[in-house]
Amino acid sequence: MRKSWRSPFWNVVLCLVMSVMALTSTASTIGCFEHPGGWWAGIGFALMTGLLVVGAVRALFVGVSAGPQGITVRGVTKTTRITWSEISQITLGGLNSAAAGGAGASAPVVTRMRPGKPDQRVELKELGSYGMSSGPSLAERAVADLNDCLEAWRESSRTAEHPDAPQRRS
Repeated sequence: MRKSWRSPFWNVVLCLVMSVMALTSTASTIGCFEHPGGWWAGIGFALMTGLLVVGAVRALFVGVSAGPQGITVRGVTKTTRITWSEISQITLGGLNSAAAGGAGASAPVVTRMRPGKPDQRVELKELGSYGMSSGPSLAERAVADLNDCLEAWRESSRTAEHPDAPQRRS
């Protein structure tokens, strides 16, 4: 059972694109500081360069991992953690975003239970797939493995609640 899913090719592509953008922003920063009164624009470009460098580094680690407490989703701009106890189901679903959704992309979808609120649909876009490869896609494999992890957690939490109950043998 796999515990971590990434798309290394696309992670590297995203890193390279953000690196080129950072280099371009660096050149603009230097150009602004060479002109009188260009300090404010130079400071803005310098801040943008810093954000792009951080994004390029984070792009290499975009992905989803499953651990003892739940699922960690690492994106370029934020990291989200979803505990196993919050998850009601994990399915393969279509993406809602305009371009990817319109092109038929699918990704694992986690249904997150929130007490007193409607369930939240969390799309794991980091594992999105167009299903154009032969065999199961990354998204399909991740759904199967994440469901195995969820079931293992549920089984272990049942065992922890009732330590004297007879164990099911596989």
